[in-house]
Amino acid sequence: MEPFDEKQSLQIITQMINTAKNKLQNNSFFFLLWGWAVLLASVTHYVLWKQNYEYHFLPWPVLMTTAAITSAVAGYRMSKASLATSYIDNYIGTMWMYLGISLFLVLLLVTAVANFRGAYVALMIFYGMGTLTTGTIIKFKPLIIGGIFAWVCAAALVWVDFPEGLLVLGASVLGGYIIPGYILRAKRERNPEYGL
Repeated sequence: MEPFDEKQSLQIITQMINTAKNKLQNNSFFFLLWGWAVLLASVTHYVLWKQNYEYHFLPWPVLMTTAAITSAVAGYRMSKASLATSYIDNYIGTMWMYLGISLFLVLLLVTAVANFRGAYVALMIFYGMGTLTTGTIIKFKPLIIGGIFAWVCAAALVWVDFPEGLLVLGASVLGGYIIPGYILRAKRERNPEYGL
């Protein structure tokens, strides 16, 4: 087998990026699922906190557990339906798997030694990095902007008190997950020829 020349190598890389972008458009479901789950949990937590409800934190375990189970089932079904994966698909999937574990550890460990405000700052930095990296790899500006927006929101938490910080967290997933997720979905609907 002859080695690829420069033009052929570039074509293969471009094809891999386009394939990954098309798959991500199909998987916009995950950005919307987690974006809405975090937005609902943060806003509900804020409202219950302001009403002095004793169990104001309850939306988090309920909504995050529901989103995790839904995400696992949907991911399993999509992986079964997918015919082939590229190196870029595997890289993005592996990165998000490790990021998910890191986010869980941040919530568990940072809240044990510090507080939720510190954990939320770390969360936004982590998922901002994941969103920015994914957007950079597939050359999709809404995800790049969303990742940077999550970092800006993380920095804003330094000057915002905790209850209002929940609203900043909600805003970060609105800009980092939900809006890019709907743009991905709209692109998918405009290009229905791309199957799973």
